[in-house]
Amino acid sequence: VASMSIQIEWIDWTKPSDRVEVRRLWDELYERSTVRQPTSRFEQIELWFDAFAPHARREALVAEENGRWLAVVPLLRTSLHGMLPSWEIPHCHWTPSPEILFDAEQHRDPGLVGAVVHGLMRNGRWLLRANELLGDSSVVQQVEQSLKGTPYQHDWATRYEIGKVPIHGAGAPKNWEDFLS
Repeated sequence: VASMSIQIEWIDWTKPSDRVEVRRLWDELYERSTVRQPTSRFEQIELWFDAFAPHARREALVAEENGRWLAVVPLLRTSLHGMLPSWEIPHCHWTPSPEILFDAEQHRDPGLVGAVVHGLMRNGRWLLRANELLGDSSVVQQVEQSLKGTPYQHDWATRYEIGKVPIHGAGAPKNWEDFLS
């Protein structure tokens, strides 16, 4: 999209009175996004905060144009080892993390993806940890590609792939018994 005027903002929906409008905009974007896992819906993000970080500020980075959300990244303020200020995408080791929501019609637009990446990296925190994101999602691949073109130091590694067994090439099982194990 050539003439986008993307605005990046940080939202805080910690106060219950702020949640109605955030829920509406979030779920509208979810319906327009490429994501289908329910852990990315606003209600599920709320449940995560209620269960795992009930006293934390509920924040997100939003990319919007003319009041319409184009992307949203839910975030939790934290610190690495109690010292290094950082953000984390809320995650749980039992289910996938919420995906970064991008409007399906614009999720491959380098201007939009780049604006979100730059917004995340200029956030007053020194580190963004995105544990448990689905590395094969098109949005995650777009973000990873966008990071490569920036001056920001980054380390992107897939720790493990659940439910995927390579059947040929590197790491493939040698025989049927190896595959079954």
